[in-house]
Amino acid sequence: MGRLYYENKNFSGGSFENKPIKAVYYGAELLWPPMPIITLFPDIINFIPGGESIDVEVTITKTNNKAYSIINLPNWLMVSNKTETGFKLTAIPNTSPFTEPFRTAGLTVKLDDYPSQAELTLSQPRIIPLLEIDIDTALTGSLTYQFISTPNTSVDWGDGSPVSTPKPIGQYHVHTYAQAGKYTIKFSEITDIPTQMFFVSSGQGYITGIRQNDGGTSIGDNAFRNQQYIENVILSKNLVSIGISVFDNSSFLTGDFVFSKLNSIGHNAFNNTRIKSVVLENTCTITNLEYYSFSNNATMAKFIICESVKSIGDNVFINNSNLKELHVPVTVTSIGASAFGSCYSLDIDFEFYLLTFIGQFSFNCAFRTLKIHSFGATSLTPVVINPNFVGLSVPGNKIFFGSKDSGNSVDISTIGVNFLAYNNGSTSEWWYYGYTFPEVNGNRFLDGMSANFKIYMRQEVIDIYYQNPTSHHTSWQMMFNQGRVIAI
Repeated sequence: MGRLYYENKNFSGGSFENKPIKAVYYGAELLWPPMPIITLFPDIINFIPGGESIDVEVTITKTNNKAYSIINLPNWLMVSNKTETGFKLTAIPNTSPFTEPFRTAGLTVKLDDYPSQAELTLSQPRIIPLLEIDIDTALTGSLTYQFISTPNTSVDWGDGSPVSTPKPIGQYHVHTYAQAGKYTIKFSEITDIPTQMFFVSSGQGYITGIRQNDGGTSIGDNAFRNQQYIENVILSKNLVSIGISVFDNSSFLTGDFVFSKLNSIGHNAFNNTRIKSVVLENTCTITNLEYYSFSNNATMAKFIICESVKSIGDNVFINNSNLKELHVPVTVTSIGASAFGSCYSLDIDFEFYLLTFIGQFSFNCAFRTLKIHSFGATSLTPVVINPNFVGLSVPGNKIFFGSKDSGNSVDISTIGVNFLAYNNGSTSEWWYYGYTFPEVNGNRFLDGMSANFKIYMRQEVIDIYYQNPTSHHTSWQMMFNQGRVIAI
């Protein structure tokens, strides 16, 4: 028989009571005190396909040390609110492919200072992707419709006829309705809506509504282009990609859209629609808003751009005359031509840490202030400012290029035509902190400006002008002669 030890001395007989002993082992076997016990409730969890949060109760007995760890956590689960008595498990939506109908995991919850542990069995079925399309055959006068097949997709035509079973890729689902009317077509197992699936090249379309459940992850180029009569659309919360011209010219399309997982939106995706608002949450990873992607919308009132966006392309918001609430990250570095053109309802403050490109007429819109901290210029490579800030409409707005600490980063070599032109009654101040005098290339530099307009410059830049005043553009001569150029 093995021996028991107490304070490094042999111990034999008697009781363990009233003695400072934490534990007694025989070999690897714990003899005293009894082994702590940990139990979980529930110990089997079946999450719903769309994801959910479930509280797990932890009960630990026969010890006051209740520290534990959770082992073998898969990447589709998150733990929160962990305490001595339990934790919360959150499963994200299961958008696994058709070949993986379930995902499973086994968690181990183990005491940190003892070998005691408990097991938790988890499972979650996948979301079966479903797309519902409302059609009105009276809009086309045709009773026959065909759609290209996608992998594993079946089609319920909504008229009581047999379901069209999956077909090989490249073949078509074809159906002829017995009579004209309104029907809801259901496409099951359609994760990615193919390019041009519902595109019409002429006419006004036949789709009136779209509902995509959270099993969908992408919409291909031109998928619903020119479907003019689409009004109500519900899109998957798990969309990661919206292709080129997806809803281009869907001129009745309305609603509010929130995206949380998008990594790309193609050009013209929502051009010429009536959507009211768009929120790109900061969980999106989009870096570029493509040209005309949200343009020509007279009803859009709100747009929130996620912090990952670095570039706003040409004409992205042009002619969005009702756009009032707009969030643009200060980390955007490129603004395309007419990006905010004719957005005359804006009442916001623009601010950018570094702009390496400003397209022509990109800020021909309304704003209170515009602050650009740096153009990335150097003393050897000052920037050229394209025609911009034309026809601004908010009274008293101010424009700041740099600050006292900007160095040469906002140096301007040349200003294009129409810079700050036709702003009578609006722009009141332009603060320029560069060290080069901005020459003018062309006419209409300050045409139509408010009589109260003033320009603030460093004294050393003003001195450059006075070295040879008549060599500079007549607009500059006018501003200096009227005392409207002021030293910072």
